[in-house]
Amino acid sequence: MKEWWTLETLFETIEDKRKWNLMTSFAYVMETNTCFFHYVLFDITSKKCVLDKDIDDDIEKLSHKKDKLDLKYGKSSVSGLYPTYHIHIEDEEKGFIADMDYKAKSVPHWIAQDKTNGFLPIGLNYYRYGFLPNCSGSC
Repeated sequence: MKEWWTLETLFETIEDKRKWNLMTSFAYVMETNTCFFHYVLFDITSKKCVLDKDIDDDIEKLSHKKDKLDLKYGKSSVSGLYPTYHIHIEDEEKGFIADMDYKAKSVPHWIAQDKTNGFLPIGLNYYRYGFLPNCSGSC
């Protein structure tokens, strides 16, 4: 079993109107007892990657709770319950901190929702892949 959460944040800086994308992922894999934490900060205006961190670790390093979004890896976290969420990404080594609050402006959507209620075959089992198509936020 694997669970994976990815957050894509598109924003513009107030001072210079530069466009940015912060992609963050948290995941765990039960079969291998591993987890990973990953973030990438893209400067869209300059078309370059500014920061990147990719960590594979023991599964115990990622804490999560059932039926609620409450993930923690080191000092980074994602928490909330539909429709509001808070994201904190902190990387002391690279001097990077980001705090973002989100509010969903749409209902959650599953891929293949209309055909299979979001259940997609994989081997002898299935998986689900969902997302929030529209959120607003503040940093």
